[in-house]
Amino acid sequence: MVDPPTPSHDSSQGRVHRILVVDDHPIVREGLSALIAREPDMIVSGEAGDPASAWTAMEIDPPDILVLDLVLPAGGGLEFLRKVRREWPLLPVLVVTMHGDAFHAERSLQAGANGFVSKADATRKLVKAIRAVLAGDLFLSGEMAKQIIAARIKGDRTLEEKESPTDILTPRELEVFEKVGLGRSSRDIAAELGVSQKTIESHKENIKAKLSLPDASALAHSAVRWVATGQTP
Repeated sequence: MVDPPTPSHDSSQGRVHRILVVDDHPIVREGLSALIAREPDMIVSGEAGDPASAWTAMEIDPPDILVLDLVLPAGGGLEFLRKVRREWPLLPVLVVTMHGDAFHAERSLQAGANGFVSKADATRKLVKAIRAVLAGDLFLSGEMAKQIIAARIKGDRTLEEKESPTDILTPRELEVFEKVGLGRSSRDIAAELGVSQKTIESHKENIKAKLSLPDASALAHSAVRWVATGQTP
């Protein structure tokens, strides 16, 4: 795998930063691309709605930075991020997602992201975040950094110090658990991950056993709370 070109920061020479935007919602991709297009030294070199098309785009036309959503079909954003980090260790990655909480920010950074921005803040912070990540800096909003620090000091939602679904479940089980929390049906989850519905039901049974959840209702309740707060009952 060829590493992406070293980004140039000299717009006076007419060189621009090439950005690949990956999000499963076309209207979101259009909005992010419009924000980027305003900058004279940035260009959207490609857009993708799923991991497979994103990977193809990266191989054909390597970007300077990847702007990535966490919620993607056929594997999900975190799984794709881990793959990118293994194969493209030098490629800057900025996560831009609807999950604007410290838990998802921390998970993204642990998976290899160089920055994290909530979609709610994208209008104000996207370009600043891209520039920071391209410069080799880690980007988190001041408020997000405070949340992560506070969570670690209090011992709340700290992945390494407290047994949680991230400690107990496999990556695929955790992905299914989160999709349940987003209100996805087993059929929808199976389609998104490219597996059979029977496989998803098997994952759910394993999740219930590992988290000591008595039934499907308890699983759904626990998953919704996990997505919303990073905690389980």
